[in-house]
Amino acid sequence: RARQIQREEEELAKNRVPSAGRFDASRWRNRYEQLVREKKAKEELFIRQRKEQEKEREQQELVGCTFKPEIKPQSPRRRKAQQDALQSKWQLMQLNKSQDPYVHDLAEIQREQDDIEARIKLDCERDLLSALDRVRKELGNFLQSVEGQAAWDERAQQYMEVNPDIDTARARQEAYNDIVSSHEAAVKEEVRGQFRELRKTEHRRLQIRRLEIVRELIKLENQWKSVVTLAGRRHIPAVDFNPALVASLKKEPWYVVAKHAVT
Repeated sequence: RARQIQREEEELAKNRVPSAGRFDASRWRNRYEQLVREKKAKEELFIRQRKEQEKEREQQELVGCTFKPEIKPQSPRRRKAQQDALQSKWQLMQLNKSQDPYVHDLAEIQREQDDIEARIKLDCERDLLSALDRVRKELGNFLQSVEGQAAWDERAQQYMEVNPDIDTARARQEAYNDIVSSHEAAVKEEVRGQFRELRKTEHRRLQIRRLEIVRELIKLENQWKSVVTLAGRRHIPAVDFNPALVASLKKEPWYVVAKHAVT
């Protein structure tokens, strides 16, 4: 390396412009660039030769190496067992927390049912008061008509025949009360019947949704049982899954009602 630098300095000395002469900048720059290129080419050649020498030395070392690792091939049975274990583990991890959305939906359905019950009760009471007010007005107008007076008198006469001791005024009051009560009872039954049907329809809709959720949970449990049977108890990872969830849900009162409601 030192000899190479010395030769470069000698080349520069040969081409150095004498101080007494005129300085040619262009010539000097061209010569300088040529020397730089030559130096760079020599450095690249040196680096390339060194890499080739290192590679050759490594190959010679490998030729002298007689060690060969002993690789025992797995039997098809063992390989299949490992593949089944990995597949079972993956399937069980897929079932982790898979029941949670359905449990959440069941809770939401219960809240929805409670809201429906409260709304139906309020709507029924409101419509009932409105219907009773309407029927009392209609009945008052009817009893003031000729036809209504005749019906009222007829009912009062019937009271007097059954109770000879009461006077006409008492008989008419009892007849009036009887007419109003019978009409109000009919209106109450009509309004309450409408809301009973509405409540029944809403309950049936919610019960069908509950049973659909239970069917999905049964599918998940069947998957769990199939994977566990294939993997064996030793290969079951720790996952958040309740294999007894469906059995506990079938003991709930709503499940018995739902099964009866949709069959």
